Order: sequence, then structure tokens, then C-alpha cells
Amino acid sequence: MVVDIVSERATITNMITDLITESVKDRFWKYSGKSGPEQCWLWTGTKNRAGYGVIGIRWMPNQKVVSAHRLSYTIANGEIPDGLSILHSCDSPTCVNPAHLRIGTQADNMKDRAARGRGNAQKGEGHYKATLTTDDILAIRASDERQVDLAVRYKTSQTNISSIQLRKIWKSVP
Repeated sequence: MVVDIVSERATITNMITDLITESVKDRFWKYSGKSGPEQCWLWTGTKNRAGYGVIGIRWMPNQKVVSAHRLSYTIANGEIPDGLSILHSCDSPTCVNPAHLRIGTQADNMKDRAARGRGNAQKGEGHYKATLTTDDILAIRASDERQVDLAVRYKTSQTNISSIQLRKIWKSVP
């Protein structure tokens, strides 16, 4: 069974596991980041916007892109029943270690997400990509300096400074 990536959500395409050829397996292992049996095997190949590993497989005239963690599970355990998800026990989207993968429902996946505090995106300094602090935001908003000068000082773009001052972003900061 193989999975197409559609809008970062896997939809199952009924395919026979025989279509996962030795060539496909060789390519998978090349990018698997395989290490110790208990460690995460971090995918070194292409990733989708959600951070999950993906791999192109050619078995038909059209190339299909499949989730690396679902392919890993399928190689190790066989077909994934229709309608079920593959969950990461390690909470690492790039992990393809089959020992860290398990079958579950979408409801199980959402429960895991909530239990791990990933249900809602963090705001402000708590966001994983934040490079500015709340104090920086307050200083930028209070400043009379030119936006381009603020951008240089805070190592960001003038557009970002403008969005901060207009309260288009960092809305959680008064």
C-alpha cells in the first residue's frame, strides 16, 4: 500500500506491497538516516511543508510521492489498513524508524497532538521560529526610527518591521 501526498494529508491509494521494489527500498534506505534501533532515524531526503519526509516512487508512467514514514512502516510491517494513520511515538515528523511508528486512527493522532501541546500554534516568543522577543516588539512599536534602520538592528526585514508596527503580526503583544 502506498500513499499520495495531497495538501500534506496522506490519502491511501490501494496498491499491492509488491510494487515496493528493491530499487524503491534501496532509495528509501539511502535517505533513512538509519542509526541505532532505539534512536530516531531522521529522514535526509525531501520533506513536505509540514516537515514529513517524502519520496518519489516510479511504478507507473506518473511519479507518485509517498510519505517516508508510511513507506517505512509498510516495508517493515506490510500494508496499512484503509483509513488508518501511522503515528510517531517519538513525535518527530522526520523519523522513519519503524520501531517508533504505530497504526492508529485519525482520532488517536489528534489525541496525541493535543497531549503533546501541538494542538494550537504557539504565539509570540513561544513560536518555534520566533527570533524577536516581546520586549523587541514593544521597542519596535514605540520607536520613531526608520523601518529600514530597525530592520538592520533586529536582523529582520523592513516588511516585518512594518507588519509589527501596524499590528498585522504579533497581535498578542499589546
